[in-house]
Amino acid sequence: MANRSSHRPYLLLSMLLVIVAVGCVAAINLIVDPYGMYGFVFKRGLNQIKPHAGANGVMAKAYQVQRARPSTLILGNSRAEVGFNPLSASWPPTLHPVYNAALPGAYPITSLRYLQHVIFVQKPTVVVLGVDFVDYLIREDAESDRAAMGQAVEERRLLVTYEGTPNPIYRQQRAADIAASVMSLDAFIHSINTLASQSRLDAQDLTPQGFNPMRDYAGIARREGYEIMFRQRDEENARAYARRPKSIYRAGTATSSQLDILRSMIAVCREQEITLHMVIYPYHAHLLETFHAVALW
Repeated sequence: MANRSSHRPYLLLSMLLVIVAVGCVAAINLIVDPYGMYGFVFKRGLNQIKPHAGANGVMAKAYQVQRARPSTLILGNSRAEVGFNPLSASWPPTLHPVYNAALPGAYPITSLRYLQHVIFVQKPTVVVLGVDFVDYLIREDAESDRAAMGQAVEERRLLVTYEGTPNPIYRQQRAADIAASVMSLDAFIHSINTLASQSRLDAQDLTPQGFNPMRDYAGIARREGYEIMFRQRDEENARAYARRPKSIYRAGTATSSQLDILRSMIAVCREQEITLHMVIYPYHAHLLETFHAVALW
């Protein structure tokens, strides 16, 4: 018994040290906010550049957009994410605040789901939707169901289901994301890396408005040159598009699951009295030539 009692102070001290360490980790993660989820502190030279928010855009934007409560919502794929800066002077004051909820590789279903997610918080006044030709390619024999709509966003972080009802697993997922972003060692490592990345010109970033300024590409361009970058992207596009389906309609019809989703977005905006602007991306001549070479013309 005496032996156990003599060890008790050391045990209590160890527990106290663990609690203090966990508290310090949590405080650092909350202040640095490596994924841009909270916005308690946002200071140039400290945590303004967020490389790990850029790498975790699906998680970051699901929560950022709720905090932003945008009047203008940008949707689409990576061309919209890097092409439309919400802080550009081109946006008239009447459309502020602007948030860019576009995601790399996003199919039309993802844009629709994010629109539903944002409407549940606060209805935007204007939606700018990037419409990309390649996102509407399907197999002629594709069925008209959600499996044929392409890759959808991770549903668990959205406030509502596809049917428009409250998402039953949202709170559970949000709790898990808070725990992972505040208490985990990975988040702490990402916080330290965020602090160290503030002076790097080529650090990946995602702004609080959801914009990807492509800082990492600027670094690649300085090291390798634009010619190599364009050639690599041309080759990647050619390989990817050669594997893509070659139709935009199901066999024997004048529609598809992708076009049905677009019609649903138009219907939602009409019902909610949201002004919808659909933007066709200005493809580079190289990309148009690639479309021709892989039989998409």
